Amino acid sequence: MSPNDTERKPFGYLLLLSALILLPAMMFAISADLPHVFLVSGVGVGISLMMRRPVAYSDRSIIYSLIAAITIAALLNLMFPMRDNRLGYISIFFRPHILVPFLLNLSVCVTLFKPHPRGYGIITACSLVCMMFGGDVFNTNVTGERMPFCNPLIEHFNRTYMVFVFLDILTVLAAGFYWMVTPARVIMKRTRFRLLVLRLAVLFMIPALTLAALYLYNRNERAVRQFENYLLRFGVRKFMRPSGRVSFNKEVDLNMTIDPEMRKNFAVILLRVRSKTAPGYLRGKAYTTYRHGHWLEQNKPGPEFNEKQYGGMIAYTTYTFKDKLLPQNAENINVSSIKPVKYDIFPDSKFSTETLLLPGNFNKIDIITEEIKCDCDGSVGVKEWTRDGGYSCFVPRSVKMSSWPLPADGAGEAYLQVPTILKDKLAKFYDIVVAKYKGRKLKDSEIVNILSAYLSSRFEYKIGVENKTNEDPVINFLLNARKGHCELFATATVLLLRSRGIPARYVTGFICEEKHPSGNYFVSRIGNAHAWVEAYPRDKGHWELVEPTPASGIPTGADKKWGTFENFGDRLSLLMKETLALMRRGVVAKAIVKVFSGLYGLIIWFLANPFRALLVLALFTGLLVYLIRRARKKRKNRNVETNLPDDIEILRKAFLKMEKSIAKKYNITRTEGETIDEWLERIEKNSEKPLPKKLRLVIDQYRRVRFSGSSNTGEDVKAVEKQVSEKIE
Repeated sequence: MSPNDTERKPFGYLLLLSALILLPAMMFAISADLPHVFLVSGVGVGISLMMRRPVAYSDRSIIYSLIAAITIAALLNLMFPMRDNRLGYISIFFRPHILVPFLLNLSVCVTLFKPHPRGYGIITACSLVCMMFGGDVFNTNVTGERMPFCNPLIEHFNRTYMVFVFLDILTVLAAGFYWMVTPARVIMKRTRFRLLVLRLAVLFMIPALTLAALYLYNRNERAVRQFENYLLRFGVRKFMRPSGRVSFNKEVDLNMTIDPEMRKNFAVILLRVRSKTAPGYLRGKAYTTYRHGHWLEQNKPGPEFNEKQYGGMIAYTTYTFKDKLLPQNAENINVSSIKPVKYDIFPDSKFSTETLLLPGNFNKIDIITEEIKCDCDGSVGVKEWTRDGGYSCFVPRSVKMSSWPLPADGAGEAYLQVPTILKDKLAKFYDIVVAKYKGRKLKDSEIVNILSAYLSSRFEYKIGVENKTNEDPVINFLLNARKGHCELFATATVLLLRSRGIPARYVTGFICEEKHPSGNYFVSRIGNAHAWVEAYPRDKGHWELVEPTPASGIPTGADKKWGTFENFGDRLSLLMKETLALMRRGVVAKAIVKVFSGLYGLIIWFLANPFRALLVLALFTGLLVYLIRRARKKRKNRNVETNLPDDIEILRKAFLKMEKSIAKKYNITRTEGETIDEWLERIEKNSEKPLPKKLRLVIDQYRRVRFSGSSNTGEDVKAVEKQVSEKIE
């Protein structure tokens, strides 16, 4: 610790540092619509201004500052997430919604310490970086939801940003000027003219280079944007794309085989569902138009949603259908006595699609999103949704094989479309299937059962079968190969049903029936991707799910074996995802309860195994023995140091009281390892009040009596103790 550690922080200089922090904080708050960034920085700066005495530099204080900075930034990001449409391409790579608050919090922590040129450098660098991120606005037409009063500033963003940059640069120069014109406060032994000139040159180069960069950017904005687009395509697609990422396309190509990279990731968990019952078949996309081996979407709007928003910190919105559209059939029963079933769904980061996975009979969704739409075939798409907030869906009752109930009458040319070139060959195959029923008029439901049973029993499920003919992949599958993946089974069934006048559609999604060993939730892996059929038998009058794929090709995950570490790791992963989702949704109290209840459940599960319980007991016992032995050793060393006669121990305690009294009077504390003489010299050097000569004499007498051993008499000790006590008073 240096002699000047107890100096007060200069108030004027602190104001300059506060401006260096608050200017970029305000700019970023406006750009990202995150008012808490400015508020937290303002509170931190206010606390620093009230703490006139600096915090002592130490490893512990620095580490605590870093931990506090990143913790506050991360927690507030969970509670107040940034919308994806706020900042530009640079946010994809650097995550400014976390980085900028961290840098600002770090700058606030620096102001708590004693003023130093290095601290000024850190705050200046953080300020300029944060100001840079605050200028990366993607769309100036987006209005602020949390700070609507700042919308005029966003509309004239270029002018606003220039003003903030100009003020920030002026503050940087003013703070730097403080260190150059006040050499007595600069912790440097040499202040030469050349060094002063160099600093001035550097400080004036900063605004010059900044203004030059802004000028060049305005002159070449189009080229810069093109370069950003190139970086986005090159970087995001090549370097930032995790392997095995899953998404739903607008069309399905039956001629494409499964990517080998995707096969490697079949065991990767894609989503977790918290529920008492398995959700079963989760629909993603439904397709109606078939052309040359490709399925295409119908792209027609479906039923609209009612929105229910909540006040306070609640961030999610509840969406229910405006019209009661679920018919009263075997799958969708709306009886008041039956309690709706809730599925809490937590997608993994590899689930990159904007299409929600939902049961066919859902009727309500809780989610954080800007926009949600449902098409006529029950595919639900969202825009700018908070993915790590998860979503919850509700169904009237749990049905593993539920279907989308619209259109209620099954009407629509799209559900009967069959390419003309395929009709004759489909009819030929159909005649082979129903040959033994010749002369009998079959109902639609019977035809559905016969076709699905025939395909699942007479055909082989196999991945990677290539179509080496010029035939349509479905015709090659039915008449030549007689083996293939689930997409071919589903496509063949849809086209065969349509050729008999039975409405049908092709559906893709995931099967979620694998129960975690804990029994508390279900998981769906990338290998659980599946395709199936929804048909409308006219004799039944409602849509139903049809499964033509053989049992060997239905990815239920029932045969999956969990290891101990995989089991524990996945439970911990779900706990983190649920906690994050609850915080995103604004229910912080539930998130805290979830953390403690989840950790308690993990501990109980871990100790339920006798071997693991014995192992933990052994480790805990060993740790306890180590701590006890360490505490005894410390106590023994302390006793050796203070093993003094009673009168000397009383004298030592009296001197410690006198030392505290002197430190309080002169505002200079004796540091650890500092001798009494060094401490007194530091007081004389840095204090305007001189030390009394009698104090020196008392201290000399104390040292003579304290460290002279057994040559002291009782009268000597009492005399010195009296003098020390008088000095305290």
